[in-house]
Amino acid sequence: MSKRAFVPVAVITSTLLSGCLLVTQSGGQAAPSSAPDVTTTQTQTQTSTPSPEPSTPEPSGRTPVNRPLPAGFKWVVLSAEEVKFGVPETWTEVDPTALNSMSDKAKEAFKPMADAAGVTVDEFVKAAAKSSLRMVMAPPVKGFSANINVVPMPFKTLPPPSLLEPQLKAFGATIESAGTTTIPFGEALLLKYSLVMQGQTVHQRMLVVTTGDTGLAFSVTGISAADADKHLATLSDTLSDN
Repeated sequence: MSKRAFVPVAVITSTLLSGCLLVTQSGGQAAPSSAPDVTTTQTQTQTSTPSPEPSTPEPSGRTPVNRPLPAGFKWVVLSAEEVKFGVPETWTEVDPTALNSMSDKAKEAFKPMADAAGVTVDEFVKAAAKSSLRMVMAPPVKGFSANINVVPMPFKTLPPPSLLEPQLKAFGATIESAGTTTIPFGEALLLKYSLVMQGQTVHQRMLVVTTGDTGLAFSVTGISAADADKHLATLSDTLSDN
């Protein structure tokens, strides 16, 4: 794979994977994950009060953020990155490596993206499957599954929108807005855009944050702009240190 393709593929992985989550007759839906390091816990009522923690900042300089989990939601934990976020209990984790077993016909949907990256379709799909940290999806409604995908980014500080916008546009995304915002977790970069995949327009919100050690891009996909914004709001409200 060319060096030119590496960073754009990592950035666009969440967009690519969202297209694979369109439930089609070709069987493009990813399989449930059975990875042992995946941690999801159901909503629980705490019966004891934990001892107060010292308010000393973490080694990275960040003050730990702990947000409440709404009723009917569960945590998705990224252990290595030491963060977690909430999703509805009905959502399911899927295995991004299932992309590698897609049929050649299904993979052809990503040929324009692969061409833009200067790689083959197989190389593009393999890179997408490899670069995803975590992926969760809602039950399908009218052939579409809303989803959240998490991709690592090589940034200890937030990148400017001008670094990511051209890469998204190169893969056919229509940018609606891009800029910094503040959420309980801290300052974040938020890009809103849409993309046509397999004849279906998907709406995405990419929320980029840093933990002090690394960057994380959360890509929220919905069937409509309102749907994507709803899931983005939950992500922003629950994103916490683990």
